[in-house]
Amino acid sequence: MQRIVNGYIYDTDNAILLWVDESNGRRYYATPNSRYFVVFPTGEFKVVTVDFVKSILGLHDVARYKEIFGEPKEG
Repeated sequence: MQRIVNGYIYDTDNAILLWVDESNGRRYYATPNSRYFVVFPTGEFKVVTVDFVKSILGLHDVARYKEIFGEPKEG
């Protein structure tokens, strides 16, 4: 799936699949240029920030968060 948003191409074939939310089927991706997007089961597509992806992974998959972004700071 490809989409162009604000002059940037987002392509699921070239992006890294970061995480799949099994509860709702959303798939979170990162492009090779560190841009982030979500693909919904309906085919809807949304560009998101790295902070958004971090917050989702921080709440739902801490191990994957650490794998992608490294060890977080102590709170």
